[in-house]
Amino acid sequence: MVESPYATGGVITKDGSYYIHTFLSNGTFVLKGRNIHNVEVLVVAGGGGGNSGVAYVNYGAGGAGGTIRQNSAYTVTQGEITVTVGTGGAVLTAGSNSVFGTITAVGGGAVGNGARTGPSNADYFGGTSSGKYPGASGAGAGGDGQNAVSNNAAAVGGIGVYSSISGSTIGYGGGGHGGGGSIPPGNFGAGSGSSLGGAGGAGSPNRGGGGSGGGGGEEGLPAGGVGGSGIVIIRYKKPRGAQPIMM
Repeated sequence: MVESPYATGGVITKDGSYYIHTFLSNGTFVLKGRNIHNVEVLVVAGGGGGNSGVAYVNYGAGGAGGTIRQNSAYTVTQGEITVTVGTGGAVLTAGSNSVFGTITAVGGGAVGNGARTGPSNADYFGGTSSGKYPGASGAGAGGDGQNAVSNNAAAVGGIGVYSSISGSTIGYGGGGHGGGGSIPPGNFGAGSGSSLGGAGGAGSPNRGGGGSGGGGGEEGLPAGGVGGSGIVIIRYKKPRGAQPIMM
């Protein structure tokens, strides 16, 4: 495990001259060095849970992906910053918020019109169930969800957002797929789509993806998938030729 002379908190890794602090759960980022003034931050909220399908009535709908907030030059000073990592929502439940300092990413919604809305797309909504067609998909951090337009094709969840802050390019915040069709999870952490009678897939942990809807039909009450938990990542570059100036 890597240690940084400049700060503590989370799982610390190094990518070239950058130190990276990854928070998979709640914690505290403590800046010790006075010669670090700005950090890069990625804050991903928990994804919303999918809707369950109802036998003979409808298919479940996908939950929305957690919102994503990024800041390439967040001002920091010596001391502690509380980090909150949002949890994924249970079935028909919104995900919870993730927070770093003054940055808040809002949890993905569980039921709605599958759209991103509000100031700076601050609120993402899950899809809604339909008696005629497979369930709608949830909004993702990079795009709206969609309604199914055929009995034979479930709605694919809204796309998420890629980030390379961790040193690898990873997709976050994808919307859950609508129930009623077998759909792979995709690249943004959403749960896999469920076919007739199947349970919706869960969002991937620490990716903020929405849970997918359960398939309806004659198989009882197939459950929707739970949303994926969020993540907070902080990255900063080692000052050139400088030793840490401590508190």
